[in-house]
Amino acid sequence: MIRDRLLVMITLAGVAGCGAKKDAPVGTETGTGSAATTAAAGAPPPSAVPATAVATGGASACALMKDGTVRCWGRRDYGEVGGERQPTQAATPVAVAGVSGARTLVAGGDGGAGGDAYCVLGDGEQVTCWGYPESIPLRTPGDGPRVIPALAGARSLALGGGFGLAVMKDGTVHAWGRNTFKERGLDAAIDHAGEASLQAVPGVSGAIQVAAGQNHGCALLGDGTATCWGTSRRTLGPTPVAGATDLVAIAAGTGDASCAVRKDGAVLCWDHQLEAAPVAGITDATAISMWSHRCAQTRAGAVLCWGYNGRGQLGVPAGRDEAKPAPVAGIADAAAISAGRTSTCALRADGAVACWGYNRHGQLGDGTLVDRHQPAPVVGLGARDLAAAADGVGRLTEATTAQAWDDLPAACKRAPLQVRWDRVAGDRLDVKSGYARVQADGKTVKVVLASFNLAPTNLDEPARGSQVSLGLRFAKVDLAGDRAPQPVDPGTYALDPKQERLVYVSAADRMSENIMLADVGLGGASAGTVTLATLDGGWVCGELAIATKSATITGPFAARVLE
Repeated sequence: MIRDRLLVMITLAGVAGCGAKKDAPVGTETGTGSAATTAAAGAPPPSAVPATAVATGGASACALMKDGTVRCWGRRDYGEVGGERQPTQAATPVAVAGVSGARTLVAGGDGGAGGDAYCVLGDGEQVTCWGYPESIPLRTPGDGPRVIPALAGARSLALGGGFGLAVMKDGTVHAWGRNTFKERGLDAAIDHAGEASLQAVPGVSGAIQVAAGQNHGCALLGDGTATCWGTSRRTLGPTPVAGATDLVAIAAGTGDASCAVRKDGAVLCWDHQLEAAPVAGITDATAISMWSHRCAQTRAGAVLCWGYNGRGQLGVPAGRDEAKPAPVAGIADAAAISAGRTSTCALRADGAVACWGYNRHGQLGDGTLVDRHQPAPVVGLGARDLAAAADGVGRLTEATTAQAWDDLPAACKRAPLQVRWDRVAGDRLDVKSGYARVQADGKTVKVVLASFNLAPTNLDEPARGSQVSLGLRFAKVDLAGDRAPQPVDPGTYALDPKQERLVYVSAADRMSENIMLADVGLGGASAGTVTLATLDGGWVCGELAIATKSATITGPFAARVLE
């Protein structure tokens, strides 16, 4: 399954309050589904209106406030922050009109082509939802928050990738939406994607909590065991998870991945084989949250994350995946956590919220569109009267990667790159930062040249911010032998894959990994070359002469080597 579709995370409300410490604010289950400076140092001042829960989606996030209202930030194409759909982001919090008396909060939706959805359980056992319509229970029409009468009295909710689950008063689990992968537990031969009715998941009773993943669902039962269905298990109904006992919270993510917290503080995870195994290094967890990455909260208030880290959502520099749980620096007072598609948020003990990771849609809530791998506070979240939402477009410069060039070696040159590309206004690309990574024992070298605040002509969504980066990946093979990889060294590298020295070129904006040079692999780029003049422990320097069917880029480049 593709990583982008949806995530999902759920933590137990009422027992640990989405992982909340016993003396901290309680009140969230989150479905799944990063101040202007990096801010792990020092907690923000106490909030006038503290948050009690946080829920992170694919490109937005929401906080449940102590007064029963909800405030959201990030993408609002589908009304994710409440109200009408808008093509721009809210990089600071917006009050969700029409929501009051909320007691728990869930997030979910479709993290691929779609958007996020949110629901709250409120006073009078009422369920209210807003956001991406494909994941709204029963696809209730209209914009803005709307009450879902059919879910009145639900005890637990989870929003997945185009489907949803609810634990009803009698302990049964009811589902709505898509059933392509049997995520509703129904006959896999029947696609209920267009089915609006609420139907029970066959064979599940005694449930106290549900988790909805990308294409599968799970239920935590009152006896502390778990049962799951969907995805690779499409030929089976709900099936008990072997070795999953004494559970107090459960979560589901992409693919077949699911995890749970055991009463003794251990975290157990499993895949399509439905055999739970403990995660090494975690012995005192109170909550678990996941999408394609996973985060656990400890009793002491630390946050441990591991897994995919394409945008810094683990709390370490982007691109450095972590197989083992590692603490997020600067978070020692977490009361709740929520892992989104490519960002993570933590509720702090004082009712403030800090987020880190991808920020193209303003989903970190810090007033910028700057990605961060260190926690940054959500700006103004607790203010009694919220200021108008910032769009973040004017604050695109990546302060964490802006580069000093004063120690550039004499053999290296740096100047604006000359560009002919119909997607870029003007004829030059000013490189603001450049970094390189030497990988695979020197057999590949990756270079990223970043240009911020570049004015586009026809990028798909200029309102999101027009940061562009140029990527170069160098590799060398032994043509005289078996084409085995060889260490990269100075020389001229061509886009033609038949050459001994090969360079692959890509360009990325803040959404796509390759918005340019789509013809590189189609035989139209053999004239493109990149010369490596300097390759040492400190810098990679050279000259670009990229020529494809769609663009040309020429000029010198320099990039600092990162460890």
